[in-house]
Amino acid sequence: MMKNAFALLLPLLLAGCPMGDRINMRIAQSTVVNNQLCVSVDKPDAREKILAVSVWDYSTTHYVYEKSYATAPQLLEPGKCISGLEAFAFKEGNKYNVSVRTGLRSYEARFAVSKQGNRLVVSALKN
Repeated sequence: MMKNAFALLLPLLLAGCPMGDRINMRIAQSTVVNNQLCVSVDKPDAREKILAVSVWDYSTTHYVYEKSYATAPQLLEPGKCISGLEAFAFKEGNKYNVSVRTGLRSYEARFAVSKQGNRLVVSALKN
């Protein structure tokens, strides 16, 4: 009985168990346009449609905003601000990760938010 169990488990041990596909995150840009945060992508690889946008706050270690476009996907256009983020109030002094998911791939922008006078400023975070 032990030999049979070992014989069944041996191929799994030799082959290893894959940890699943890794998500290849592409870089998105974060800028300020008309004192609003703007996340955009320089060149999508194809005519991709946005399925979801989420905001991770490093200070709370939680997703603080998520918007789904599953029922009405929007085209990911080069250099154009991704809609939906204007509804979220980014806080001065916090660091964020904005993820944009399409059917083909995911994009992310990592940045810190600050203010200079009344002007909103974003600074890219290093990996």
